[in-house]
Amino acid sequence: MPLDGKECLEDIAYLRSGDKGNTSNIGVVARDPQYYSYLKDLLMEKVVAEWFKKCLESLEDETIYYFVTRYELPGVCGLNFVLRKSLGG
Repeated sequence: MPLDGKECLEDIAYLRSGDKGNTSNIGVVARDPQYYSYLKDLLMEKVVAEWFKKCLESLEDETIYYFVTRYELPGVCGLNFVLRKSLGG
């Protein structure tokens, strides 16, 4: 199925989340391998940080972008995001 830009994220990917301490984890796995490159292009660290900026602690000398790390999982056509300092703990 070609993408037209009107899809919701959950239409093209499986989503999971978790937490530990003051860190949250978000997993995004393409529902079809053909969507993986689209997800990689769309879901950059900066984009995810903007979506969750109300949850991320910010310090005067650091931006919220510092707290989000993206890990690529090409074997499962997925991405994993770790959001540090995101749970107020």
